[in-house]
Amino acid sequence: PQSRILWRGVVLDHYNVQVWGSTLSNEFSLPNKPGKGLSLFRVPQPKEIVEQTVYMESMGIPYLFTHGIPIFADGNFKRLNMDQGFVLKTERTHSGPKKYTLVSEISDPTMTYSLELPHPDKNIFPERFLQLPEISDATKNLATDLTKSSRSNREKAFSILNYFSDFGYSLEMKNDPDKTALEHFLFDRKEGHCEYFASAMVILLREAGVPARLVNGFVGEEWHDWGNYLIIRQHHAHSWVEAYLPGRGSVVFDPTPPDPTQVAMQSPSSLTRALDLLRMNWQRYIIRYS
Repeated sequence: PQSRILWRGVVLDHYNVQVWGSTLSNEFSLPNKPGKGLSLFRVPQPKEIVEQTVYMESMGIPYLFTHGIPIFADGNFKRLNMDQGFVLKTERTHSGPKKYTLVSEISDPTMTYSLELPHPDKNIFPERFLQLPEISDATKNLATDLTKSSRSNREKAFSILNYFSDFGYSLEMKNDPDKTALEHFLFDRKEGHCEYFASAMVILLREAGVPARLVNGFVGEEWHDWGNYLIIRQHHAHSWVEAYLPGRGSVVFDPTPPDPTQVAMQSPSSLTRALDLLRMNWQRYIIRYS
């Protein structure tokens, strides 16, 4: 891959100042016959279609992580569900690792789905993605100041994204008891991890009238050049933003700066790579994820 790859998992639409959650209901539930698979989305005039085989260790979660727009899916699961945020979940007859195959259109890494919802629903879009709790006047004024000269939702999104260009990455969260975590992050500390950056950008976008949602998943940056595969580890978990721009659909924005410790970890030793290749081949050819 020429750049890092975002593996989309969970979409969260509701924020109550403390935590994010999903209020999106199920859109469809389809039975799957392993080996036959399911057709999912049609992409008009596709430019780059790839087949992805994913070997996923047992994580105790139902999500089927995707990169690009999935056209076809198959795997060792008995049923595939999708909610109104285009989140895919599996139902299985047994616990343990997953193996699944995706045929996906990946030509534009900044795009997810061009649709507002799987099916139009005025009761959900855009109101559900403009929901806001009670936020401070300072946060409201910041959103206004950042977007006052913007003429479109696209310009608003990039103006807000640029606000975070001087922020830093940190896992040490020191908060002010007199302020919300979001407000302290935006105006005082100005450093944090991906959940802070993504949350803050979604809130500023919504305050500026741009429908947006929080996405949790993984970022793929570690390419195994011996085995010719991409490794996704637990510490690659990531949060980012999808903003709805008229004429384009849901566009990916990632305001989080690089984690310096992750940069240092991107060159594993030869022994680490050899052990990982051995483990991968054991799972692929011996265990077979069956």
